[in-house]
Amino acid sequence: MKRPLLFAAASAALLGCSYDFDRFDAREVAAPPADDAGSDAGPDVESDATLDAGADAVVDDAATPDAPTVAACTEADSVLDPSSGHCYFVASGTSRAWSAASTQCTDVGAHLVTIGSDAEQQLVAPFAAARSQWIGLSSDGSGTFTWVDGAPLTYAAWDNGEPASSTSRCVTLSATAGAWATSRCSSVATALCEREP
Repeated sequence: MKRPLLFAAASAALLGCSYDFDRFDAREVAAPPADDAGSDAGPDVESDATLDAGADAVVDDAATPDAPTVAACTEADSVLDPSSGHCYFVASGTSRAWSAASTQCTDVGAHLVTIGSDAEQQLVAPFAAARSQWIGLSSDGSGTFTWVDGAPLTYAAWDNGEPASSTSRCVTLSATAGAWATSRCSSVATALCEREP
């Protein structure tokens, strides 16, 4: 019976939809007209509960309101996390102290990287393959570490024997293991920056 398919194809063409029934892209659907007093807004849309349970609809996550806005990373050797839209990159220039590295990231619309999960740690660890990189974690000397955005430390990837001492208050992504190591804030390293959408 080919009528339902023919009807669906004709309806799709009339509405300006693509014929690709396996993929739905909300960006192809025109916005509804403004609510005018005399206009007919069209039929009500069925709720998800009334849709055919056997249909395999695919919704493009980029079109959903909760999906992050993903922009391309423009820095050399940068990495984009498509799930969050965050861009990770090493700041250009020379090695510097932690506070200067933090300012360097801020100056380009980013911040020193904040790492909140094992998945994010695995994404940024390769940046430290050649040399240690400053990350956005530091302590006031009390032994409590916080991120540059003020968030508390809830995930950690410390190297063996770390955190080392109360005098080493800033943290690097270590070149030896890609794990975290404390260092004096006046030491020099390059800045590993994170830009959020």
